[in-house]
Amino acid sequence: MKSQQPTKTPADVIVNIIAKQQQPADDVTKDEGNDRENRLDQEYLQHLRSLDPFPRKLHILFPHKGFYKRHDDRPPLNFVKNGILRFHGTQPGVECHRVRDDADMDHIIRMAAGDGIISTEEMNTLVGNETQPAAHPVERSDLARLLIMWYFGGMYVDVDSLINSRDFDKVFLTTVKMCLPTNVEINFAHSHFCSSPKNRLYIDIINQMSEHRMKSNGGTPIERRGGWASKQALFANGPPLFNRVIFATVFGKSVTGYGTIPAMQNARQVLKEQAGDLIVTGKWKSQCDSFIAAPFEGCAEWPRTELYSLYNMSRWRVVVDRRWGINTRSIKVRNK
Repeated sequence: MKSQQPTKTPADVIVNIIAKQQQPADDVTKDEGNDRENRLDQEYLQHLRSLDPFPRKLHILFPHKGFYKRHDDRPPLNFVKNGILRFHGTQPGVECHRVRDDADMDHIIRMAAGDGIISTEEMNTLVGNETQPAAHPVERSDLARLLIMWYFGGMYVDVDSLINSRDFDKVFLTTVKMCLPTNVEINFAHSHFCSSPKNRLYIDIINQMSEHRMKSNGGTPIERRGGWASKQALFANGPPLFNRVIFATVFGKSVTGYGTIPAMQNARQVLKEQAGDLIVTGKWKSQCDSFIAAPFEGCAEWPRTELYSLYNMSRWRVVVDRRWGINTRSIKVRNK
């Protein structure tokens, strides 16, 4: 895999929206460097300063491109009305771009292989070919969102996070190059973030994902059933890895596992104090109180289930278990 050097590129953004992955409740992160306070890596901050500002555009990744347009002839679903349609109406400074589906997602993965960011073998593992089926869309989207940040920059938000959105022009200074909100005190949010293009943080994360995907099974690729990795392998290569690499690259700090840690509890304050002009942060508490949303009178949380039911979409953990022959009826399914 070739090392990518940060270079400037024209501003053009993509924000992927997928179903938010939930974290296991019994996995606790350990702070390997809690003998010293958080400090930001100065070399990385200099890298951020060299980047163009991130563009104010929203791109969506969802299997059905017209999911919010098909409701024009009827009252929209509450989830759609208070999600993407509210965003359109309240974000005059953010340009909403076209919805990207699975084929578009696979296109950017193939583009990354052509540029040497990932190997051809990894590309085939993900998008499939004549002899092997494609990986589960969750695995492909976890990589695609990072590639989109690397190539184009912008804001990424999961479909179930883009609810009751706030005015982002009041959040970002013109000097800001990245946003790193947190999911309560658990981790840096994997469901919503933003960046200027060519931010090397995302190459660092992609490299670690590739290492896990292609070599973590005793030096060989992770096991698959009909192209799909297990739910444990999928999750391990998602939010936990994302969080660890952010701490390593941005803070120069090593953390392991996944869960509330002292490092996370003061990470937002350190970002504000040491790089408030470059990195914006915030805290996700609920759909009505987060980095994405600001409380307002009448604000309510809207379940994504109505949207998923419309398109006959199932929880990814359940369908992956079925592929692996796990009887989900006989075990307790977390994070329904």
